[in-house]
Amino acid sequence: MSPEQAQALTNAIEELSKAISKINLNQTDPIAQILLALVPLLGTVLGITLFFFFFLWQYRIKKELIRSGQYAKRERNYRELALLGGFLCLGAGIPLTILFLAIDGLTYGVLGGFIPLTLGIMLILYYVWAANH
Repeated sequence: MSPEQAQALTNAIEELSKAISKINLNQTDPIAQILLALVPLLGTVLGITLFFFFFLWQYRIKKELIRSGQYAKRERNYRELALLGGFLCLGAGIPLTILFLAIDGLTYGVLGGFIPLTLGIMLILYYVWAANH
């Protein structure tokens, strides 16, 4: 094969690969687009339905307990909830902050890690503050 034929073959292969990539990027199956659009909608609807029935059943359980005289109101401990939430947010915020700083440096994307990190620190500070008051 001569150098001119090799160059022509290389150019033809490059043009063919560009044409194939354009076809793959521009043509998406309409059924796939519909399915991709329905997934978040169905997830939202099913999640809302699940929450609705959860609260409905909890209401009915409490109503029946009140009728039977067995209902005892529980006191909520917000201090322990703050400690748990603080540790969870701190545990999520530290790795996210480190990851986003390592990938992009100091950009707006780092807020995705700073926000839970700061929230976790504030909840743990509330836990300590509430113990003194």
